[in-house]
Amino acid sequence: MKIKILICLCFLVTTNMLTGQKTISGNLKDKNTNEVLIGAHIYLMSDLNINTSSDLDGNFDLSIPADQEKIELLIKYLGYEEKLIEVNHFDSILSIDLLPQPVKIEQVNIVSTPNIGEEFVVKEISKLEIYTNPNSRADPIRAVNSLPASTSTDESANLSLRGSPPGETSFVLNRVPVEDAFRLDQSNGVGQFSIFNTSMISKVDVYPSNPPLEFGGASSGLISIFTEDFNQINSRSINVTMASVGFKIDQSLNARNSIISYANYSFNQGLKAFNKSAFENLISFNSIDAGNYWVSNISENLKLKVFNYSLIENYNYLLEHPSHQGPSTQSKKRNLSIINLEKRFDKPIFLNFNQGINFSEATYQFGNTTHGSKKKDFFSSLNLGRYGDFYSIRTGISFDIDFLDNEGAYARYFWALSDHHPNVEYALIDSYLIPEFNTYQKFKFTDKIVLGIADRRTIATSKNVGNFSSSQINLSYQLEGKQSLKFAFGKYHKFFLPGEQFNFPTLVSSRHYSLDYSYQHENINLNAAVYAKNTSYENEDLNILGAELFIQYTGIDLETSASLATVNSEFNNGELVYPSENDIGFFFRHLLKYKFKNSIEINSVLFLRSGQYISRVANTIEHPETLTHQPNFDIRSNMERLPNYSIWDLSISKLTDVKDGVLILFISASNVLDKKNVAGIKYNEEYNDIGYNHFNRRVIFLGTVY
Repeated sequence: MKIKILICLCFLVTTNMLTGQKTISGNLKDKNTNEVLIGAHIYLMSDLNINTSSDLDGNFDLSIPADQEKIELLIKYLGYEEKLIEVNHFDSILSIDLLPQPVKIEQVNIVSTPNIGEEFVVKEISKLEIYTNPNSRADPIRAVNSLPASTSTDESANLSLRGSPPGETSFVLNRVPVEDAFRLDQSNGVGQFSIFNTSMISKVDVYPSNPPLEFGGASSGLISIFTEDFNQINSRSINVTMASVGFKIDQSLNARNSIISYANYSFNQGLKAFNKSAFENLISFNSIDAGNYWVSNISENLKLKVFNYSLIENYNYLLEHPSHQGPSTQSKKRNLSIINLEKRFDKPIFLNFNQGINFSEATYQFGNTTHGSKKKDFFSSLNLGRYGDFYSIRTGISFDIDFLDNEGAYARYFWALSDHHPNVEYALIDSYLIPEFNTYQKFKFTDKIVLGIADRRTIATSKNVGNFSSSQINLSYQLEGKQSLKFAFGKYHKFFLPGEQFNFPTLVSSRHYSLDYSYQHENINLNAAVYAKNTSYENEDLNILGAELFIQYTGIDLETSASLATVNSEFNNGELVYPSENDIGFFFRHLLKYKFKNSIEINSVLFLRSGQYISRVANTIEHPETLTHQPNFDIRSNMERLPNYSIWDLSISKLTDVKDGVLILFISASNVLDKKNVAGIKYNEEYNDIGYNHFNRRVIFLGTVY
């Protein structure tokens, strides 16, 4: 396989290597916003057959005959004025700015509600960074997994931040919490992809510690996603891969309205055909998801955004357990709608109303265990904010209403899961009303010192939801040059509904301390952090201490970064202290992206981390009722680490100008070296240790986007 990848790479690199030529290099940007322009067309005026297009970073290389005397380039891009430039030298990279094409109809300029806590965002990820991140697979949540603050120890899309369990990471889309953020998920909520489509996203704000209380409902970290305010360029795209087909339409209807629509169908046949060993236990999966995002600038001071997402999916996987081997099935339907209405007044005062409506219905089955869940979630919030140069305040109220209808059967004995073993039927129908009030104040003492103080209170509405409050303090200090320090302290509460993490309604409280340092100089970006957390559950505490370091270099053709993190994450139940699954001795990441001069890009991702802690089976006793062996595990204080985990992913893409569009071809290999990374101990029916269960083996993936 390595030879095949090398041959493919060598072929792509040598495709455009011609003799007797010289190369013109340049970079294209929007003159007003300074954003890079992707897929713009560059023509040699003396021979229009000689042309190229700009890549994902706005860069281009155009090879022309060496004997060419007068060199003029024509730059064309949809929605922008054409530009003709004369080239007189080749020893530097051309910097070319394009002006947006004037529109003859009325233009409406809308100012969105500011993010009052923007000084305290630890990391902001742009749309372009998501697309060009070699580890993201164009998924915004997987892009966050590349940060040193991510301490996820599996290969799913679920996100652990700074040592906390993944279930405690909260997700917010346009100020509306999204409880069920994943596709192809299991009954425990672990999924392979998020539901968020990057094409409509403007940025992702990452708070790995001390989540801002203006959003609420977070006890660990928070991912806040914002969509584009307005789409000014019309485009069509289609994608075909080994596992999916889909399309997307971006349409500016007029000066006030725009819409983005997309749909995808996913299937398993291509993946299984090319990766038999990697997916030998996968029986089948298929899904259809579609989204519509509409923005209406009703007036200069009033804006409406409406997002709707629908999903239908089925998943069938062969699961092996000492007591039972058979298919684990999942089917799910859901619809999510989010409505945002923003109003700006004459003074710097903003009012916004946010509404979320989520319906889902899911079934899961394995052996004698079945689970059916119907959920209806309604979230409403009204926020009023005044934003000044030296003092800003934002206050609001929110109502979260949840309806649950769960039924099914769980195994009477956790070690006996065959369909003929005894189980216990259950049914739960309940509803929860969670009203919250919040206030966030920001004091800007100087250009260098900013202080934020927040408070959030929940009012008791039933025996399940009591009174509780959360508070935090944030301090941002700008040092000399492009250096900054961010200190934060807070106490937080999160109410968990019965389901993925807890069997009963559960209130979790936590305290966070964090110090983040950032330095930027020309092409170098450096970040470092130390933090501490204490999270209290019903019968035990989780204590976390951690540190992380990140350095990134961004050049013209090369972008590379390396990070190192360490996390001490331990449970304490009053009698025993034992490590959590996110206790990591070391976690090293290296990302590399290199662009060749013929629109070829290579992406490399390397992950190295210490193995997870596990408890081995110490002994078993025969269980006469089920005719199985009941395992007894070692005490948790005797847990041992699995072997270290390492994985290298590689992808190659080529961008080609085709008629009025751009064609992107890509091939990727996950786990290039086909490492057998250990996921856990494998047992037979008598619980004899017979080897290891492994994470994913090598996976080859092909696709194209036009």
